[in-house]
Amino acid sequence: MFINFMNLRSKLDFIDLIRSNYIYMVHAIILAAGSSSRMNGVNKIIKKLDNGMEVIATTIAALDEISKIDTITIVTASDLIDNIKQLIDKYHFQKVIDVISGGETRTESLFLGFNNIQNLCSEDDYCLIHDGARPFIRKKFILNCINDAMIYGSAAIGIKAIDTIKRSDINNNIIETVDRNRIFYIQTPQIFKMNILKKAIKNAHEKKLIFTDDCQLLESIGEKVHISMGESSNIKITTQEDLLLANAIACFFNNARGL
Repeated sequence: MFINFMNLRSKLDFIDLIRSNYIYMVHAIILAAGSSSRMNGVNKIIKKLDNGMEVIATTIAALDEISKIDTITIVTASDLIDNIKQLIDKYHFQKVIDVISGGETRTESLFLGFNNIQNLCSEDDYCLIHDGARPFIRKKFILNCINDAMIYGSAAIGIKAIDTIKRSDINNNIIETVDRNRIFYIQTPQIFKMNILKKAIKNAHEKKLIFTDDCQLLESIGEKVHISMGESSNIKITTQEDLLLANAIACFFNNARGL
């Protein structure tokens, strides 16, 4: 059973063992509680890709191999908890300490995940938040984002816009062309120092703020988030069409490893 699904005492003992060797820790939260409403009845989280692994398993594997990540908590739909626990055992993931039920919104799921790890963290630790349906984040980009967070306090993976960006009025008439040199598509992981994230979550909870992006939590309290450069293959699977692209990426990565 490895270290998975510990009781609180076991978790604290495990954390103490790790903390004795490091000044700070990185705690990952994987958000996988979405409804898959745009997938025409297919649950994207446990859908098997052409690499032979499920979407969520591929995502966990990407984080589990990173030496700088110490713990992983998965927030998912209540009816998927047992499935995901079985996958964790199947693939022998070593860093997952809990799989818990999420909320109705992304913000609620993040609150639940954060509350679940608070007792394990110091204010000098970092929280890495990643989409469960974003399985193709590569090691070097995770490490770059962690390093940027340690320099700037917060960092998020992003890629520069390559399309022409237009701003419209309420009738969809073009008003102006936006300078795309300052436009980024923000992805995950997004990494925040624990004391900053705690302050941002407290503010959002008190004001009942709901966000679709975790960086907005920090923006709401005037904190800056550094953009760490990513790549376009780090897609989030949200539609059936995304699955076609995801399988192509999975095959490409598998073939690349064999070169």
